[in-house]
Amino acid sequence: MKEVIRSLIGEALRKCVDSGDIELSTEPEIVVEEPKEKKMGDFSTTVAMFLAKKERKNPKALAESLCRHLRACGGDVESVETAGPGFINLRMSRDFFLRRLLYAAELGDKFGSS
Repeated sequence: MKEVIRSLIGEALRKCVDSGDIELSTEPEIVVEEPKEKKMGDFSTTVAMFLAKKERKNPKALAESLCRHLRACGGDVESVETAGPGFINLRMSRDFFLRRLLYAAELGDKFGSS
């Protein structure tokens, strides 16, 4: 699941470049975690804070730009918001989790193997 979230964030980063919000000479490592407090969402990332120094931009402004593009990415993201100095919290749709559950059931015993 985190790989899918990384992909969504990567796409939002590319849209930030296309819109001129950032330059992004190389795509950063995108760390996706589960927030310590469940009320913050399903997943979170600090990629905006990581990029802020390289981009010479305010991390909260970068996070808001990323959030704008994540909201436009389709039905997987139910909500996305900034928190604190530039955290991005994502809440995924029920369909997002249902599709992954159905995929795991389809794979059966093969699910999770390399």
